[in-house]
Amino acid sequence: MMNLGKYLFGFRPEYLSKADEAEKRNQFFAFNVLAFMLWTLVILATISAVCYGLIIFESWLIALISGLIFGGIFFLLMLLVLFLNMTTQHKDLYEKMTDMETVFDEYRNTDLESISDEKAMLTVTDFAMKLREENTFPDRRSTHGSNLFTSAIKLAMIILISIIVANGMEILIFRDKLNQSMSDIRNSKILLELSSSKSEAVSLNNNPIDEEYSIHANWMLDMVDEKNGNFILVECHSLLLTLKIMSTTLGVWKIIIDVLFTLLFLTPFIVVRRSRFIAGGVFLKEAAILDISISLMFYILTEKKCREIKRKLENEYDYTALLKK
Repeated sequence: MMNLGKYLFGFRPEYLSKADEAEKRNQFFAFNVLAFMLWTLVILATISAVCYGLIIFESWLIALISGLIFGGIFFLLMLLVLFLNMTTQHKDLYEKMTDMETVFDEYRNTDLESISDEKAMLTVTDFAMKLREENTFPDRRSTHGSNLFTSAIKLAMIILISIIVANGMEILIFRDKLNQSMSDIRNSKILLELSSSKSEAVSLNNNPIDEEYSIHANWMLDMVDEKNGNFILVECHSLLLTLKIMSTTLGVWKIIIDVLFTLLFLTPFIVVRRSRFIAGGVFLKEAAILDISISLMFYILTEKKCREIKRKLENEYDYTALLKK
């Protein structure tokens, strides 16, 4: 079965050794869909960045390079957000992962000096089996205040990126309509009159307001004039002017499209947090058990060595010689 999530999320089939075939298929399907959604968003972000680059730099080479760079940065950011939210819905496992002291407390009064490495491995294996049996079904965790703060930051970042990508895609999709608006600006009699140095409105008493209008008119006409550079995507040299005209041209439809893109970009975030196949699935459950087991194994071996060193110092080191000095 195709495993798109293997190289993105560290999805390993061996984590599913305890699951039945139906659960395995569900896990493969869930992480493949998540990987597909991530790559789709990365492609949209890259295309959007290329559109921005064509307007700003008016060069295919620089636009493609900037698009690939932005796409790579976006890929890493989204991957980071998904990893930070990829926690199991099993409350007991989550609490043990975030506070391992509760696990270590069970072994503080145990004679660890006489335990062999094989016995330690067997102890950890039994503990992992106990965790697996006690966490058969996922349950809803309580939300901590710090989680709300970090979630708000991640949501704000995703929404900001989604709006940036949406603007780039809108420029690409509605470029013909934008070029028609640019043509209307280029042939606007009002702008041509305001930009003329012989304009009666400007020359009369050197009115500062009229002069400001004249400057703005000249600037707009320069931005849509092909003499100042070759047009590639839209007939405008200014990205800000392009976005302003697009907002005016599309009207309420731009808001609708921005909202749709925002929902599209939030979908992986919501899926990771709420899906019973991901957050409540056996893969993250087994990953949590493995993490807890490794931490417990290192604790037992480390504590065993520390106690041996402590006992050796107490029995072999002559503290009276130190007092005589």
